[in-house]
Amino acid sequence: MKRHTQLTLALITLFYQTNLTQAAEEGHDHSHAHPHPSESEHAKKEAGPNGGRIIKTDDTELEFFVRDDGKVQITFLDHGNAVLPPKDQSVSLIGGNRSAPTKFSFEAGSSLLVSNESIPHITNKPVILSIQNTVTENTVRERFNLNLSICPNCDYKEYACICGHDESHHNDHEHEGHKH
Repeated sequence: MKRHTQLTLALITLFYQTNLTQAAEEGHDHSHAHPHPSESEHAKKEAGPNGGRIIKTDDTELEFFVRDDGKVQITFLDHGNAVLPPKDQSVSLIGGNRSAPTKFSFEAGSSLLVSNESIPHITNKPVILSIQNTVTENTVRERFNLNLSICPNCDYKEYACICGHDESHHNDHEHEGHKH
């Protein structure tokens, strides 16, 4: 009998608290401004000068771009997206299947780095780009999915998409009326 009374009391208390919560929410005025950032307050994504993905670290800004021949091109940039020659940076890329990842090395050109290997025809594989400043020995790793399909909203490849939808939606999920 004692257990039955405790259970009844617990249910009455739960019911009472639920009704109070609902009453408080129904009486709450939703006309005030919510502290959600506006779209203009979000960091606007930019495309690189070649239409690639912009990657910013503490001491480096660069564009990651997959060329038509499948090679990855790394272009170092200043804050206004003007091209800078590579100096104190070392870059490596690894990606593909975890059981058999592909490693890419880069050769320095006059104003950019180009991978020695072409990216295999992949649709959506994880990659890790490692950027090391050889002077400070600071290494930054940027992880993202290298999705080479075209975004229907901004006409850039998905890995470099700037239309503002979250990258987690770039994995064959429906978003804003289109399918990736």
